[in-house]
Amino acid sequence: MAKVLSLVGNRLIAAFAIERIIAFSKGVVDVERKLEIVKNRFDFIYDSSQGGTNAMERFRDAAMRLGLDITTLTEGFTGFAIASKAAGFSADQSEKMFIRVATAIRASGGTALQQQRAFLALQQMLSKGVVSAEELRRQLAEAMPNATEIMIKAYNKLHPAQELTSRQFIKLMEEGNIEVIFQNEFGVCCISLLS
Repeated sequence: MAKVLSLVGNRLIAAFAIERIIAFSKGVVDVERKLEIVKNRFDFIYDSSQGGTNAMERFRDAAMRLGLDITTLTEGFTGFAIASKAAGFSADQSEKMFIRVATAIRASGGTALQQQRAFLALQQMLSKGVVSAEELRRQLAEAMPNATEIMIKAYNKLHPAQELTSRQFIKLMEEGNIEVIFQNEFGVCCISLLS
C-alpha cells in the first residue's frame, strides 16, 4: 500500500509540475505577444524600428525613474501618441508632453487606474479636438487634482487679454468652446477659443 501511495503521489507531483510549466509557458507567450504589439505601435509612432526601440528604452527608464507601471505607461502613451500624430504632432512632441503628464500624475500620487484614465482623457481630448468636462474633471483631474487650474493658467497665458476666471473657463468648456492646443511649456493641454 505504501508503494502504491508513493507511486500515486509521485505521479500527482509530476502532473502538477507539468500543469505549472504549461501555465508558465502560456504566460510567457502572452507577455511576448503584448510586447510585440507595443513594439509595433512604437515603430509606427516613431516611423522606424530603431526609433521605436530607442523610445521603448526611454519609456522603460522613465517608468523605473518615476515608479510607474511600464504597461500602463506604454499603453497610455501609444494611444495618446497615435491620436496626437493624427492631430499633426511629432512623436518627440508627444513623448515630451506625455512624460510631463506622467510625472505630474506620479507627483500627485495617482494610482495605476488613475493613470490609465488620465491618459485616456488626453487621448480623447486630442481625438475630439475639444476639452470636455468629462475628460477634464472626471478623468484627468482625478489623477492630477490641479488639472483644471493648469488648463486655466495655460489658457490665460495663451490669451492674456482675456484672463478668464475659473467660472468663465468652465462655462466655455461646458459649451464646447475650448479647443485643444498642446504646448510643451505646461505639459498638458493648453487651450484656445474655437473660432
